[in-house]
Amino acid sequence: MHKILLFYFLIGVSLFSQDFIPNFPLTRLDNGKVFAMHKEVSSLEDSSFMVLNFTQSTCKPCKKEIPELLALSKSNPKMKLVLVFIGDIDKEVVKTLKDLNVPSETLVLLDRLETSFEKLSIRGVPHTFIISKNKTILARLEGYNDDNMGKLKSLVSN
Repeated sequence: MHKILLFYFLIGVSLFSQDFIPNFPLTRLDNGKVFAMHKEVSSLEDSSFMVLNFTQSTCKPCKKEIPELLALSKSNPKMKLVLVFIGDIDKEVVKTLKDLNVPSETLVLLDRLETSFEKLSIRGVPHTFIISKNKTILARLEGYNDDNMGKLKSLVSN
């Protein structure tokens, strides 16, 4: 019980008021189909979680963060990593994925209409969310720095 309370304290989530991930349109890079956020999150196994990383192909800090997220994902089978490229064109995303050696099994989404900025109050990229199976936002990390990566690594390993 103490670990659970510590977990909520560390990520700054109130036990009485939690934010939920909204449903908004994203497109899968691999097949062009619409990604149903709520359906995908609900399909997670009970103890699993989604790390939703909003990024852009022109963002230098994003390009430093993605390899670290991939390493975290590889070391934690309960973590489902999803990369969301905001306002990018497909060929730039493909080039970025290739340059960063992103495995083909990584789920990559496109937010061509940039709806995530409004729906999630994102001010810039990179921006990372940890989402539980019940669609609760467990953590929200804005920007790439050692402190945020430390928090993310700590949360993912618990």
